[in-house]
Amino acid sequence: MVSGSPTNVAASRQKNAPNLSVTRIAIHAKPSARKSAVLARETEGNLVVWKVAIAAPPVDGAANEELRRFLAKALGLPKSAVEVARGETGKHKSIAVTGISSDRVEELLGKLANPERTDDGI
Repeated sequence: MVSGSPTNVAASRQKNAPNLSVTRIAIHAKPSARKSAVLARETEGNLVVWKVAIAAPPVDGAANEELRRFLAKALGLPKSAVEVARGETGKHKSIAVTGISSDRVEELLGKLANPERTDDGI
């Protein structure tokens, strides 16, 4: 095998990568919106669910791709770090995000859901 081939590069990254945790995000998707946005944070029992408008139709995976792009940008991560773990064909989704803590997800998505709120509670 040639050094630097995709297989060797991937194996090398796995060996040298820090222990990255995976954070799960529960999403209630609202496709075909005018623009992608975090609409609200809701709780269902002990589960936090984020309502997210998606500026793409639910056709041929377009809404899932836009959701991945939007969340990656919102969380400051590469799109490859955001995957639809469950619910590819439904509105209720479980998103697996690598390289960010659940507290940081809460902070960043919370600011988007409540843009007028500042860190001092105003």
